Amino acid sequence: FSNWAAQRPNLSSWVYYGCNSIKENDQAYLATAISEVVKAHGAVKIAKATSLSRQALYKMFSPQGNPTLQSINAVLDAVGLKMKIEPKRKKAA
Repeated sequence: FSNWAAQRPNLSSWVYYGCNSIKENDQAYLATAISEVVKAHGAVKIAKATSLSRQALYKMFSPQGNPTLQSINAVLDAVGLKMKIEPKRKKAA
């Protein structure tokens, strides 16, 4: 992730990694992906936009963290992203 995040990927890259972590049901991967979003956009900037401290951001999006849905949505909103739930696609018969 770190080399990838240092290159300042576009929003579609963030969407890919976020969706993939959810599809794989991997909470640690999602936390890492969001952590890299925070680092790439600047933790201080995200902290101000979300009213969360920089330290809280790093802690909640660490592999041991357990962010609330409210915190995840606040960070995603601050970088121009959102989560959504949609129906599964039916497999062709």
